[in-house]
Amino acid sequence: MSNSLFFDFSVDKQAHVITVKREFAAPVKSVWRAWTTPEIIDQWWAAEGWKSKSKSMEFRPGGQRHYLMTGPAGEAMWGLTTYLHIDAHQRFSGKESFVDENAVVNTALPQSEYAIEFIDKGDHTLIEHCTTFQSLEALEESLKYGFEKGTLDAYARLDEVLNRK
Repeated sequence: MSNSLFFDFSVDKQAHVITVKREFAAPVKSVWRAWTTPEIIDQWWAAEGWKSKSKSMEFRPGGQRHYLMTGPAGEAMWGLTTYLHIDAHQRFSGKESFVDENAVVNTALPQSEYAIEFIDKGDHTLIEHCTTFQSLEALEESLKYGFEKGTLDAYARLDEVLNRK
């Protein structure tokens, strides 16, 4: 990532919210497509050394993305994104859950809700990604599992994908 691109990672423990603001050197249409197209999101939605593969994805209100994350030592973790609200090229929100291969939610692991805003800056796009957890414990557990590093790694991979286009 170029040092001239804006970045901020903040944790509000009282509100149980993690906010990531990140600028990308690409127009909003390209960044939006990278978040909403399974063939593209699979190229970057993972921490370094991990891979993401969509089993299914229907980007619409009420739709879902069911995906598998595989790690360098053969680890496997299933995730489910449920899309709640979508304003094309501006924002969308949803819920993130750990699930199994049949999309059954694992309630022992933290779930979260998120909202992502896409701010058009011409040939650049700033996203503001706010993730809200049900409790301080859930937020801290997500941080312990590598939320910050995973997000930073994924966004660095998104830079690579956008630079190839």
